[in-house]
Amino acid sequence: KFKALNDNMFSNTQGVFFIDNYNYITQIKWADYQTFKKIWTIGLDYFYKDSNNVYFNGNIIDWADTISFIDLWSIKDSMYTIGKDKNYLYNKNIKILNSDTNTFTYIDDNFCKDDKNVYFISKEWKGLIILNWIDSITTQVIDANQLSDKNWKYLIKEYKDFDIRDKLRYYFDIIKIN
Repeated sequence: KFKALNDNMFSNTQGVFFIDNYNYITQIKWADYQTFKKIWTIGLDYFYKDSNNVYFNGNIIDWADTISFIDLWSIKDSMYTIGKDKNYLYNKNIKILNSDTNTFTYIDDNFCKDDKNVYFISKEWKGLIILNWIDSITTQVIDANQLSDKNWKYLIKEYKDFDIRDKLRYYFDIIKIN
């Protein structure tokens, strides 16, 4: 029985399959096609789970808890690939060490924090950039690209460019303002 999961994923009795940007079809190893389902999101479909694992774009997210994992799109109406379970935050399929899911909160559309870190929500990269040298307790947002803590004001500039191999790269600068 064929079942379309989204534009680039489908399942049948043989397993679950992912179609990449080059139309190459790959079977998602260890995926249980009977319990494989989308984790509810607003917008694009990136996070899925089955009875054993959580997946991002067809890849297993190591150590993610299948029972407690949620896609934070469902909490904040945005287009970013941020998820969490009872133990960690996840930026796409990367576990953010030293994160606290119990105190994680959005400050505004550009920044979020927990009791350990401040995070910049990258529009270009569509994920989190950890600003771990900024004091999360005293952080205040000034505007879309500026924030302050007890020590400094910070200006964050984000841009994209091509490297010498014509590969698109994302960059950001953080400037301390006195």
